[in-house]
Amino acid sequence: MDNDLGRQSISAWAGAAPESAAGTSGDDAAAFTPAAQRFRVEQLIGRGGMGEVHLVTDEDLRRQIAMKVMREDAAQEREHRLSFVAEAQATSQLEHPGIPPVHDIGLTPDGRLYFTMKLVQGRTLAEVIHDLVLKRRDVQREYNLHKLVSNLETICETMYFAHERGVIHRDLKPENIMLGDYGEVHVMDWGLARVEVEIDEDVEGAAYVETARAGSGTETQHGQIKGTPPYMSPEQFRSDPSAVDERSDIYALGCLLYEMLTLHPAFGGNLSEIISKKMAGEAVDVRERNPRRKPPEPLAEVCRKAMAAAASERYGTAREMGDALRNWLDGRGARARRHLEAEALAAQGTEAVAEDTRLSTGGTEAERRADKEAGKVKPWQSVAEKDALLEARERVEGLETDAALSFSETTHLLNAALTQEAENTTARAALGDLWKSRLQDAEDRGDKADATHALATLRRYDD
Repeated sequence: MDNDLGRQSISAWAGAAPESAAGTSGDDAAAFTPAAQRFRVEQLIGRGGMGEVHLVTDEDLRRQIAMKVMREDAAQEREHRLSFVAEAQATSQLEHPGIPPVHDIGLTPDGRLYFTMKLVQGRTLAEVIHDLVLKRRDVQREYNLHKLVSNLETICETMYFAHERGVIHRDLKPENIMLGDYGEVHVMDWGLARVEVEIDEDVEGAAYVETARAGSGTETQHGQIKGTPPYMSPEQFRSDPSAVDERSDIYALGCLLYEMLTLHPAFGGNLSEIISKKMAGEAVDVRERNPRRKPPEPLAEVCRKAMAAAASERYGTAREMGDALRNWLDGRGARARRHLEAEALAAQGTEAVAEDTRLSTGGTEAERRADKEAGKVKPWQSVAEKDALLEARERVEGLETDAALSFSETTHLLNAALTQEAENTTARAALGDLWKSRLQDAEDRGDKADATHALATLRRYDD
């Protein structure tokens, strides 16, 4: 390939002798269509299905950019040419910080399509995960779980932006996520993106993407399965484009989360095995995939929901999934989980308070019966004649033991609830009721020490 690509250099034209630069009509204007002066190729930085990506220098603007050039063999097919142009058009219209901007589109001197875009310096998510598997400490320090989840939340927002404009990526995978050196998170390679042809005119303010392929009527074709199998949704294998919508991308986002959490892809094996597992929803549970890297349950739940085999059971939008990730990131998810656990413990404790009250009431009644029996017995009577009294006293002792155990279990449950959530109102109210009962019992018995202790404890819980 020549080292010069694209249009004639404006800088060179502007700096030429007056007779060369005069006017822009006629032959001079024609010189601005494919010429070989503006872009200088530095090196090849990637290859894809239809094109090659080069690092080039823009001689006019004095900057380095990325140039994607269509391969000659791919250019022979009209559908491939339309797809290449559609990728450039869709990406250029998706003006979002998470999508590299497209600068220019045109033909090389040898007649091949190209487009230029921002050069993103950094590493792909696939490279980061590979280094995490190898336990490279510098990467482990930089890309901890919090950082990875934060990056995915950013990706969810990017995809929500694209979905709102009618664009489905269809090929989200670690290789297509670029993590920049300065915190940028870019979704790359929109070559398989599908643009919605039917636009909902009732949606106010929607800026829908328009491409040459959509206008040609070849945007949606049956029989074409596009994507990377381990990250494709089950419906993408059905070769019915109408079944694929934004929830297919959400499924892929779930696969990305799975890999971030476990450092292993959710699905492996040959194509038929992958399809079978996906259709049946048989991925190894995310908390079981890597025993040495067991993710927090709230994140595991996000992953399971996003990767549900049925599209209707996934998140409705990428923003919903991003919100779930953000809840975990800012601690609201953890607080909600602690609240649910506290409420469950408090409910058990409240039931235990009722049982403690029953036992206390039963113990008081048993003591009365024992006192009554004691009044009937004389000291000189035989043991046989004292059976009723002995049984009554055994009953009192048994109830006292049960009450002590019940009180211990009750306070344990309610204090455990407060450990999960210090201000849990259900647990505090139950403890208040418990110590009110203890206070009343101590006062009835005339036990000043017990009453003082019960009152002091009651004040901690009863507002």
